[in-house]
Amino acid sequence: MSDATTPAALPTPEPTGSDNSFSRIFGAIVSPKPTFASIVARPTWVLPLVVIAILSLITIFVFSQRVGWRTYMIHQDEQSERAQKQMENMTQEQRDQMLDTQVKVASKIGYVSGAVGIFIAAFIVAGVLLLGFMVIAGTRPTYKQALGIVAYSW
Repeated sequence: MSDATTPAALPTPEPTGSDNSFSRIFGAIVSPKPTFASIVARPTWVLPLVVIAILSLITIFVFSQRVGWRTYMIHQDEQSERAQKQMENMTQEQRDQMLDTQVKVASKIGYVSGAVGIFIAAFIVAGVLLLGFMVIAGTRPTYKQALGIVAYSW
């Protein structure tokens, strides 16, 4: 019997989906109910986040080859009133130096956020989801279950 102030534990349904991470990735799309029941029963999260991080890095690489960080930063500077005000008092050499610095920093941030940012975002969203389960739904899943749900739902 559960106390009114203590949320009930999340019931662990019998998994009908596969425990294979690759089949879970596709199962989350084509048959979500048994797949997420399987994830709750035996939570995993590493493979889907690694796949998302790899796809993010590929996207960033293609962007840097096709568009280029320099072109992107020039466009951003043109759109920013603050950058325009700063550049009014600069010589062309100072502007080029500022642009070179922006390109170096933006490319590094792009690749790092593509690789690590996915994991950080998933950990934060899983924590919020866990809190939501506990407060709104009155259930008490494990953090690993919440992280598995987040990882496969992305």
